[in-house]
Amino acid sequence: MMKLIVLFNLAISANAWAIDQGDIRLSGLVGNTTLLGDVGSGGQNAIGYGGGFSYLIADDLAFNILYSTSSHKNDVSHSDLALGVDYYTGGDDVMAIYISGGLGFLSNKIEAAKVASLSNSSLTSVSDVTGSGMALFLGAGVDFAMGKAMNFGMRFKYNKAFEATETINTVEIKTMQDSIDVLAVMSFVLPSKGW
Repeated sequence: MMKLIVLFNLAISANAWAIDQGDIRLSGLVGNTTLLGDVGSGGQNAIGYGGGFSYLIADDLAFNILYSTSSHKNDVSHSDLALGVDYYTGGDDVMAIYISGGLGFLSNKIEAAKVASLSNSSLTSVSDVTGSGMALFLGAGVDFAMGKAMNFGMRFKYNKAFEATETINTVEIKTMQDSIDVLAVMSFVLPSKGW
């Protein structure tokens, strides 16, 4: 079975090319988003989805704008807007490995039901709480060329958030903490050197 998968990948990648300066990528993202700490208590994992834009500013360096959102079963809605770079460390015309880093703008909307349970308050005396903040992120990933205009890959991203809190009825609630994304990425490539 493994040989069949390898042969399939080679067949669809026969017309692939290297990463070229000036290429633009439009991406769709889907995968697991994990909230850590108190914010994630009771519902850490959820399916996250979103999109991205990348511009290759050098043959081994891409600038990215990524957005993802997720709704967690513990009454938390999470969103992440990330600005960063990918540095391609190796690979060939079919596969490219990269490390990434940058700045994230995170937001967590905590529903009134969770706010009431965290602050030992009645549901009627509280409302939704939104915490926003910044994070530094580090990550890694791999891209596979799937023909001349498509890439498929996996991206791992750890957000180290600058924690934020909100005081509700004398109880301090953490509204912003670290998060982890493990995302599948499908990219449409607009090559700088034409088709």
